[in-house]
Amino acid sequence: MVGSSNRYRFNGHEYEIIKTVVKWSVAKAYCEMHGGHLATVNSEEEERFIEKIIGFNHKIDFYWLGGTDENTEGTWEWVTGEEFSYQNWGGGNPNNFLHTGYGRENYLGIVGKTTFIFADRFEWNDFADATYDGIADYKPAFICEWE
Repeated sequence: MVGSSNRYRFNGHEYEIIKTVVKWSVAKAYCEMHGGHLATVNSEEEERFIEKIIGFNHKIDFYWLGGTDENTEGTWEWVTGEEFSYQNWGGGNPNNFLHTGYGRENYLGIVGKTTFIFADRFEWNDFADATYDGIADYKPAFICEWE
């Protein structure tokens, strides 16, 4: 995996979109190996910034963020230990849906919400630690963040 040289700055942090399809655990390890972490979102302002740099890309289904409830089901945490106070869950999520062969949905992704044909806003969903090839052909990329 090779990240692009395109880093975006916001509020003293840097973000990079990595358009490589991997599982959440691989994305987390990649960001940490490069001195960062999967992106955390702590305000609506930060969410809008991330939405802007993501844009609507129909080749990427969603982007991994650094949220998980793998330690305690239903208790969401950021990989950085920051307070998980801001949330933008889509309707009915997190729902911990069990995908046969993929496990429980313990990992956070941001996805473009589609209304009719066009994606017009973003929301969060919980996903299993998978790329889902063969089940729905979901293609998750990810966002790294540096302090």
